[in-house]
Amino acid sequence: SPGGEVNGCAELASLIYEARGSKPIIAYASGDAASGAYWIASAADEIVVSETSGLGSIGVVGVYRKPREDKGGPQTIEIVSSQSPFKRLDPESDDGRARLQTRMDAMAEVFVNTVARNRGIKPQQVLETFGGGDVLIGAHAVNAGLADRVGALEKLVTQLASQNPALQRGFLLPASQPPTTQPKENVMDVNTLKESHPDLLAQVQTDARNGERIRIQTVLESEEATGRESLARHLAFATEMAADVAVGMLGKAPKEAPKEEPKAAAPGSFEKVMRDLGNPSIQPASNSDVDDVDAMARRLAAS
Repeated sequence: SPGGEVNGCAELASLIYEARGSKPIIAYASGDAASGAYWIASAADEIVVSETSGLGSIGVVGVYRKPREDKGGPQTIEIVSSQSPFKRLDPESDDGRARLQTRMDAMAEVFVNTVARNRGIKPQQVLETFGGGDVLIGAHAVNAGLADRVGALEKLVTQLASQNPALQRGFLLPASQPPTTQPKENVMDVNTLKESHPDLLAQVQTDARNGERIRIQTVLESEEATGRESLARHLAFATEMAADVAVGMLGKAPKEAPKEEPKAAAPGSFEKVMRDLGNPSIQPASNSDVDDVDAMARRLAAS
């Protein structure tokens, strides 16, 4: 998300932050996690981003519009109570703009302090290294401390499931209510699937092949693969990189130089001499001279 309304961001971020420790909480940004979206994402235990994600835009923007009258329409007049002279501020006056700026700074201070708390750093570090309202992309956001690592969503889910058996069973046990008995856990491996669920194993294998086929086709047939065929084949066949990540990498890579047709080798000195020499002119012997050694010798010498 590019962000949005301030209302609700602080409350939701606080709920997420307070839930830390009861279960793993990871925020994944496949696209932008900017402004209010980053406010919320920062409350998670960890932030994982794609290579093209945009993180940051830490700050608050307020938009004030003066009433516009339709041509020929009635004039709008606002009467503000004398006890509340600052209820309607004029952003075009110096005093009104200064008071509105104070509001925005106070709101942004809450934003910065919350991000600092969530990321375990000082507010000054947020101000100095988190872009000052700018958006940082992928690995740059990780290097600046806005996120923890670059990764793909599918691999992240698989990794979490492999680290936590409860996720493999499809539920999480509350930390405050441990089970009274330890049930025997059935290990679901390939051999078990073959014996007990052959149809399920066949379906899983089919889905995996189809998914891999689609991934390879998406990479090879993308517009970004044109002119980068060698790199596209490598990413498609030699890696398990997600299709969108591979296509994004292709788009950033330089195009390959066109291959030149091999030129014919220049003839060497021996070939050149033999080509220019031509064939010798040797006359056939007459029938009477065929067996005459002296006549053959004279004929060859004359030639």
